[in-house]
Amino acid sequence: MMAQNKMFSLTLLSLLVVVPACFDEEDDKVDSEGSEETGESGGEDSTGGDDSTGGDDSSDPDPVEAKISGRVEVVLYTEGADGEREYISYTDADALTDYDLSVFPFGKVFVAAYSTDEVGAKQFHGDTTIDTPSIGGDDYSMDLRKNDGPGDVYVYAHVDWYQDRILGSWEPQEHYGDVVPIVEGAEVTSIDITILAPIPYSGGGGSCDTVSVSGDVIITVSYAGGDVATFYQTTDGQGPYYGAWTTVSADGGGASGAFSNTSCAGVGEVKLRGAWDTNGNNIIDATDRWGGYISAPDTDGGPITIGSTSLTGYDVQIPLGGSDGFSLVPFTRLSGDVSLASGVAFGDATDGLPAGTKVYSVALKYRPSSEIYVSSFKTYAYDYDSWELADIATDTSKAYTLNVPAETIVYLWSFADTDGDGVLNEPGEPVAAGGGESSGRLPTGSSGASGISLVLAAPPTPSDSGGE
Repeated sequence: MMAQNKMFSLTLLSLLVVVPACFDEEDDKVDSEGSEETGESGGEDSTGGDDSTGGDDSSDPDPVEAKISGRVEVVLYTEGADGEREYISYTDADALTDYDLSVFPFGKVFVAAYSTDEVGAKQFHGDTTIDTPSIGGDDYSMDLRKNDGPGDVYVYAHVDWYQDRILGSWEPQEHYGDVVPIVEGAEVTSIDITILAPIPYSGGGGSCDTVSVSGDVIITVSYAGGDVATFYQTTDGQGPYYGAWTTVSADGGGASGAFSNTSCAGVGEVKLRGAWDTNGNNIIDATDRWGGYISAPDTDGGPITIGSTSLTGYDVQIPLGGSDGFSLVPFTRLSGDVSLASGVAFGDATDGLPAGTKVYSVALKYRPSSEIYVSSFKTYAYDYDSWELADIATDTSKAYTLNVPAETIVYLWSFADTDGDGVLNEPGEPVAAGGGESSGRLPTGSSGASGISLVLAAPPTPSDSGGE
């Protein structure tokens, strides 16, 4: 029988999702800058008629409450001279940076559960924040309330790599490698996520002439506390950069306060954005209320141009519009088949694999350069499938499907562990690389790939291996 181990965790440095450390018990949060925290079934009766009975709409599902727990670990990588991603320990990385890597070098880690509706809008059902993460990982637990009834959720984690308290699209983030089914009263455990992060670099650019952009930040909905961050994004929504924090004061039904963002002169065309820390976890995440520069109340002012002089009177309204603070593609899939180069059945007595062999197809985070321990897959692999030879002896191929990060690079390999010791890529053991490159390097894109054949080289005979 095929053993499937869906344990990958997703790194998408170009994407971001976040969910609140506290969530409203009455309503799920809807991923829209201008939306209120309403339930998925909220809004007027689409028929336009009143409910004359005054009773519950029998078509509305009952909300479900559940709990998800697991562990989040941030591991480091570097790139070799050939540009391939390589694992590096905190101890070894310490010599490559001015950061003290004897302690965790980044900011908070945010974990959330969400789903998407039929039009792609995200519904957030629960979250938690790891305030002081540790090297080696940290346990987490979060309560969920899913107003649209039982169903699947995605679980996501995001680290504040820049330590600016604004989680952005350029910072490491990961998804758990499969959907998590939620039913009433469920307590789902072992939803472990490994975030892949580059080594923190030291220093920065040289000095520059600076300019500022200033104005008022205006919250137009009921205000119950929380600071506001203003920052820039590229015109396609990447960022943030040049962020600043502002304390606002209650003002009528909302709140307001002055802000000023300083940057190098000549940055060019950017989006001026603002976000309000509505959940009080002292970072900006996707479930906070988002807004941006306005040319008039409730009117998006579009991009601004930062040149050689400072700009004043550039007000930011929160919330504003209905677009996401940042985009998200949770994960995609790679699929294909594993076979032997000889074309025979895996258990063929002449050209097949020896008894006791276990076959693996693996989507690795790093290029394999030495032996790989199956026990280390949690760190080194996004996902894998495996088969005992006894279960596939009469098959000439086996299909695999692996959940992998979207819009990143994976290393797709198959291994035959002919001595069954849980150590792969040993001398003489059959291997196969996917993706058309000897390293197995494969861009995942936004939709994955199918039909990828992994052809294992014929195993060595006793005479080939030096046996008598």
